[in-house]
Amino acid sequence: MVDNVLDKRKISMDAKDILLDQALESSFNCDQCHAEFLTRKRLWGPTDWAYLRGYANPRVMWTLQKGYLSYNHREQYDFCTLWEEQPYETLIHEIFDHKTTAYDAWKKDDLLCMNCLCKFLQEHMHIWYLEWKRKRGAIPTEDCWYGYNCRTQQHNTAHAMKLNHYCEPIRGDAVQTSRTFVLDTVF
Repeated sequence: MVDNVLDKRKISMDAKDILLDQALESSFNCDQCHAEFLTRKRLWGPTDWAYLRGYANPRVMWTLQKGYLSYNHREQYDFCTLWEEQPYETLIHEIFDHKTTAYDAWKKDDLLCMNCLCKFLQEHMHIWYLEWKRKRGAIPTEDCWYGYNCRTQQHNTAHAMKLNHYCEPIRGDAVQTSRTFVLDTVF
């Protein structure tokens, strides 16, 4: 049957060698959690990061902050402006440059499901953003004892402006870190 079609289209016999003799993989897997997807469209890698803007605008990226950082209204404008003005692929690439040793197995070219990508961003965005601010001289010199877990930063603007909250806490209780990311349900 294939021979007849190729002959009618005047395709040489040598061209038949390029035909696949078996189907490609029927599913794709996240490189970290190994979740299975029927299409590649649900996995995110460097070639897709620019399109993430259509799924997670800068305000959504802000909510991925660790601890109580997303409640610090003093920082929100600068952070969101940065994510509005800069290409997502540039920013996410930079965040991968700040990964912790716990994420050594994670590679920039991994294909990640939305949940894994959000988990990675939540664990590293504060490290990257602190470095980004330091390069511009825009970070207070004194760290808050409670760091990103500080609850005062959300209601006391003077406190939020005076102290750096993009640091690891050295006092206080840990914030519950198990978040369910709902971005994947959008697609």
